[in-house]
Amino acid sequence: MTVVHTPPDADLPGEFAGLGTDARRWLTAARASATARDTDWELRFAEAGRRCGTEHADAARVLLLAAARPDAETVTLLYHRGTAAERRAVLLALDGLDTETRPSSCRSRRTPAPQRHQPRSSAPSPLRARTPDAHQ
Repeated sequence: MTVVHTPPDADLPGEFAGLGTDARRWLTAARASATARDTDWELRFAEAGRRCGTEHADAARVLLLAAARPDAETVTLLYHRGTAAERRAVLLALDGLDTETRPSSCRSRRTPAPQRHQPRSSAPSPLRARTPDAHQ
């Protein structure tokens, strides 16, 4: 009987192919932590930039958010307390989160129609009548 051992990080998406071995192992452990909703998964979210490098940090954080499936309050806290890179990752992850998971301000993608400006009256204003035109 032949036993085939697959590496624990074999199920990482292809976008992480350029990661080093240590970073892939760390990301696999961080993903498992996020899936189990361990108390330290949010710290690993913040740590992703140092462990995976800046070129893979956004994708790693999105992966962790998708695995953790946090509630709206946690998503909001991660955004407001995060660095610019962490905020960017939260915004990138919003499409993949459940509607209940998204903060209420992000649930609707509809924007109000732009207001049309009222046409200007052709009649001169009282101020215009008193101010001489510089080009006359």
